[in-house]
Amino acid sequence: MFAEKVVSQSANPQKSFSGIAFAYSRFIVLVTSKIPLAPDILLAELNRACIYTVPKHISYFVTEVNGFQNLHGLREGWAWLARFLNALRANLYTAVALQSFLEMAGFALYRRYRTQFEKLLNIIARDFLNSLKEGDPELNAKLNKVIVNIRHYMESKKFKEEPDELQLKSHLDSSSYF
Repeated sequence: MFAEKVVSQSANPQKSFSGIAFAYSRFIVLVTSKIPLAPDILLAELNRACIYTVPKHISYFVTEVNGFQNLHGLREGWAWLARFLNALRANLYTAVALQSFLEMAGFALYRRYRTQFEKLLNIIARDFLNSLKEGDPELNAKLNKVIVNIRHYMESKKFKEEPDELQLKSHLDSSSYF
């Protein structure tokens, strides 16, 4: 049920899902660190829903939770990004996956790898985004939105800003009314 719930939430996200994505990923790390079979079940469920979760392409979540070991942490995220850029064609689907990955893991990767991460972003801007422009003209409207989002992420240096959602709130505003 855990794996099915994670996949269904990811496959049909609500508008507010992006705000709770970090909380969701923390929950996944906590559960998978305590239940040895959970990562395999979750990955199998993800594989059924999306080919890009197949270990050949995308195999890991990149979330760190203090006090818990994530078996698929930043080192694997860095390796995934390198494999992703070397092995997959630039198209709408890979661009959306890249955008999501950068938004979720970019801050942590920058914090760990600094200038090497910035060099990788330059490669993305130079090679990956340019090859997207050479793609299918019918998809250009959708592609342009993704290209603009990725460029904005890089040019505004969003990867240097800790996402608000990364640190879970210690209290809720509603508690102050009681």
